[in-house]
Amino acid sequence: MTYKMYIGGYSSDNSSIYEVNFYPENNELKIESVNNESLNPVHIRIKDDILFTANEIDEVARVSSFRINADGSLKLINRMDAQGFGTCDITVDDDILYGANYGSGNIFSVVFEEDGQLIEVMSNINHIGEEPRAHSTILSKDSKYLYEANLGLDRIFAYEVFPEGIIRSLPSQLSVSLKDNEGPRHMNISRDGKYLYVVNEFGNSIYSYSINPVNGHLQQIDRIKLTDDIKCYAADIHFAKHSDQLYVSLRGNNEIYLIDVEDGKMTIVEKYPSGGKWPRSFTITDDSKYMIVTNQYSDTVSVLEINQNTGALSAPVAEVEIFRPTTVAIYK
Repeated sequence: MTYKMYIGGYSSDNSSIYEVNFYPENNELKIESVNNESLNPVHIRIKDDILFTANEIDEVARVSSFRINADGSLKLINRMDAQGFGTCDITVDDDILYGANYGSGNIFSVVFEEDGQLIEVMSNINHIGEEPRAHSTILSKDSKYLYEANLGLDRIFAYEVFPEGIIRSLPSQLSVSLKDNEGPRHMNISRDGKYLYVVNEFGNSIYSYSINPVNGHLQQIDRIKLTDDIKCYAADIHFAKHSDQLYVSLRGNNEIYLIDVEDGKMTIVEKYPSGGKWPRSFTITDDSKYMIVTNQYSDTVSVLEINQNTGALSAPVAEVEIFRPTTVAIYK
């Protein structure tokens, strides 16, 4: 079996999105093609045969869409600019894309056609406060609610989702507050949709919340501290596809933490080397056999094997050099 993925990051020498295949029979990670039609595609999401990017640039908020051709190469469909700047994260639903702007602190939504054509900005939400930094969004499993992790305001904002990408603040619970200087960065939701987990960049902690299925309200359940090392910055968070084990990456000590979760309660199991420096993001293959890690400051992408019984991570079984990688998405 061959695993195809697309890797993005900060552009260099006209290279921005890399088509990469992992061949497990000989543990080879190989660049197959490179696309140069997008500037700083720091976050990638794939829906069917369409690839979407968040483009982190200073001048404007920007998202782009690409067609994945039969040979695996990419072809730009179009770009869409929105209010703000410094787009760092996107969430993609059936026909709506949600963007988060780290630079300007706002979030927005864009409607797109079935062929990936980005059509129109439908909503924009600004925040009042000292240095708002919208870092990511995530949809509830039923797509009724959108949650935003705002790193600068130490809050998770909640929104009700309406047709055609219209989002409005949830009037009965506008947000939940975290401790000062936690820096909520990325979120994930349990497979059953009952719990939301957020990893915090400055606090090096994880919070867990129950999600009320009736009104979307969040109720905190647990908080765990990963490390007291002030030179570390927690980054990404994902579930294994076939278990209730949670993984979190920490930049600085360059490790991946394995967390056991049960009904929102969390226990640290073990930590493993990421295979490089500054593991900004990672993803897990659909069969849960491998973890792909983007190590931003060592300019490498590493493949770690996942023990199917314990969830333990191996030393890297494959590696490829890519300039400042920040995001990876598995294709089919």
